[in-house]
Amino acid sequence: MPQMFPMNWLLMFLIFVTMYLLMTLFINYNYTHSPMTSQSMLTKTKLNWKW
Repeated sequence: MPQMFPMNWLLMFLIFVTMYLLMTLFINYNYTHSPMTSQSMLTKTKLNWKW
């Protein structure tokens, strides 16, 4: 029984992380339509902040 709680928490955490990553990748793709790179995301955020 004690082993079930950490396992469930880990599962929830993994699902949350995957959902977050998918959302970020989807938004990045929608905004840039370019190969997914952290550099492009950084430049995009910088441009958004400048404008």
